[in-house]
Amino acid sequence: LDRLHGVDPRFAIAPSRGLPVKESEILEALMLDRDDIPEDYEWLFAAMRRGIGVHHSGLNKKWRQATEHLVRLKRLGVIFATGTLAMGINFPCKTSVLVGDAIYLNAMLYRQTTGRAGRRGMDLRGHT
Repeated sequence: LDRLHGVDPRFAIAPSRGLPVKESEILEALMLDRDDIPEDYEWLFAAMRRGIGVHHSGLNKKWRQATEHLVRLKRLGVIFATGTLAMGINFPCKTSVLVGDAIYLNAMLYRQTTGRAGRRGMDLRGHT
C-alpha cells in the first residue's frame, strides 16, 4: 500500500538529503496525525512529499511553521512564498525569484527577499 501512495522520485524536487520527504517527517513537523489533515490542505501535504513548500499569510500558522522547519532540515527544495517569508527569520536559499509586481514591493522588501540568495559562508554565489 505504501508503494501505491508513495512519491516517485522522478516527479519530485530533490533537495540535498534526497526524496521523497517521508509522511512521518511532515506529520512530525505539523504535530498532527494523518487523519487530522484538513481536506483543503491535502494538496499542500502532497506537495511537501515531493519537496515543494508554500509559505504565505493565508496559510494556517502550523503549516507555515512546518514549511520553515522542513527547509531548515533541507527537506524541501523549492518554496513558493510571499513577503511574509522575507522578514524576521533566517531563511537562506540559492535563488530568489520575484514574479510580477505588487504595491507591497518596496526597496526594503526587495533587499530582504533578494538578500536570501547566496548567503556569505553558505554559498559561493546566489541568483536573483
